[in-house]
Amino acid sequence: MGDKKIVRGASENCHTEDNSPKYRMVGNAVGLESLTYRCNCPPELGATHVALCDSVGSYFRHWCGAFTLAEVLITLGIIGVVAAMTMPALIQNYRKSVVENKLKSEYSLISNAIRMSEAKNGSSEDWTNCDEDNSFECTKSFFDTYLAPELKTVKICGNDNKEECWTEPVSLSGKKGYLSPLIDNMGLTAILSNGTSLYMWAGGQNSEAAHLQIWFDIDGPTKGKGIIGADVFGTITFFKAREEIRAGTFMQGCAKLLDVDNYKNDTEYGCSKDVDTQFAGFYCGALIEQNGWKIPKDYPVRL
Repeated sequence: MGDKKIVRGASENCHTEDNSPKYRMVGNAVGLESLTYRCNCPPELGATHVALCDSVGSYFRHWCGAFTLAEVLITLGIIGVVAAMTMPALIQNYRKSVVENKLKSEYSLISNAIRMSEAKNGSSEDWTNCDEDNSFECTKSFFDTYLAPELKTVKICGNDNKEECWTEPVSLSGKKGYLSPLIDNMGLTAILSNGTSLYMWAGGQNSEAAHLQIWFDIDGPTKGKGIIGADVFGTITFFKAREEIRAGTFMQGCAKLLDVDNYKNDTEYGCSKDVDTQFAGFYCGALIEQNGWKIPKDYPVRL
């Protein structure tokens, strides 16, 4: 199609907007009664084209035809491919952020509960602990006395209904075993008001080694992966300092002040899928804590 002379406000096979006040103003300014357009897209081709006015450039535009079905499908296909490539990474990054925030929050919740209890009940060094009495009754008494007033629980489970509050997790190697006998014999399980599921055991070989273990599942008892290092993490509180062990509340492993390589490669508790024990992943929480509560790029667990 060659050049066509079209009176302003009219169009043949093309739609023009040059009759709007904006375009009339520009047309009047340049003293044009009629405008010459170049329309290079025959309507029968169904193509899309933006033609510019020969006289006043980009102020005047009109469109010929519409997008073809093929063009629309190709565009949608490209969008779908890009979404398929980027969504898994976005979901994984979001999940990492959730785990980081919940892990730090649960650690703070437990350590603050112990500090608040100390303000009421004196130093934890002097608390009545279970020592060698590794029983559910002793742990329950310890919990009721020192922690229950500081932790908001919606449910506490005993040996007869522990499955309602806690699901036994597996280690990074896929093995079960460590937490199961503790729960069966002496552990207390509960659900906090924020939906977190926890397992607690207070005991030790003697008064000098007395400590408190609290494991928590950030997704609750029935959701998530149920894997130590993915959504299940543990804290440990030592009431008295001893050789190589600091007093206080720490993620499992941090009480010993190990370096990052130890947290990764410890042959029994390391945060690695190469560790083939029922304890594999115990040090994952410590690895995250030592990294400023951020999951390392080489973290071995897909969250």
